[in-house]
Amino acid sequence: MSNLEKKELRVVVPGGDGEMLSGDRDAVSSVLVDASIARQMSDMIRAFRISQIVGTIAQLGIPDQLESGARTATELASLIGSHAGATNRLMRAASDLGLVAWGSDARFTLTALGQSLRSDVPGSVRDLAVALTSPGHWLPWGRLNEAVRTGRRQTAETLGAELFEY
Repeated sequence: MSNLEKKELRVVVPGGDGEMLSGDRDAVSSVLVDASIARQMSDMIRAFRISQIVGTIAQLGIPDQLESGARTATELASLIGSHAGATNRLMRAASDLGLVAWGSDARFTLTALGQSLRSDVPGSVRDLAVALTSPGHWLPWGRLNEAVRTGRRQTAETLGAELFEY
């Protein structure tokens, strides 16, 4: 690595005593990553879960079922034909994301954010959520590494056909 490259790669990292140390990439490789940076990266790595929760809520039509009022996970499961325990876990995850509110009576209500996934409201993004979280979209993205290494699209190799033929 040239001196110019090292100068361009200079970073600032927290020192053990709270003061900031600066150095080049090679010199700081053994320094621990700041906790807030690690948390931010961890959130990015796990972000696929968010889109799958949103897509599943939309695909199952849960926002439409909550339009008329609060329901328990068991009631929702009965309405949408799903497993009650799994529906409860999904709804708690949706609550963590702010799609629904989880009341002390174990009933879920739709939030303003969740309203955007209803099928009958102007400006709904339900169809977008369903489309972009379907296997036709997310399976090829799972092969991004291969696409970058080879320069080849992965859609046909992953799905057996191009997206609009799938």
